[in-house]
Amino acid sequence: MMNKPIPYGRQDIAREGIDAVVEVITSNFVTQGPRIAEFEKAFAGYAGVQYALAVANGTAALHFCALSVGVTPGDKVITTPITFSDSVNG
Repeated sequence: MMNKPIPYGRQDIAREGIDAVVEVITSNFVTQGPRIAEFEKAFAGYAGVQYALAVANGTAALHFCALSVGVTPGDKVITTPITFSDSVNG
């Protein structure tokens, strides 16, 4: 019997990313600071769209995605059975 765990996720965070996080959390703007607007603008450019919106977590992102395509209460949405529970509980 094989008992080797399958890693759920492995991080490979470069020093540059660590330094950027430290810069933000030691500033006056841990949340809603100027780096959010910079990120949204850079991401919009990367995605080739006019606007992007940063949110606090994946659940909020899924909620906004559903709203953006017009999902309303009572609508039926098909999703994968292999997902986090908030994918379908919004």
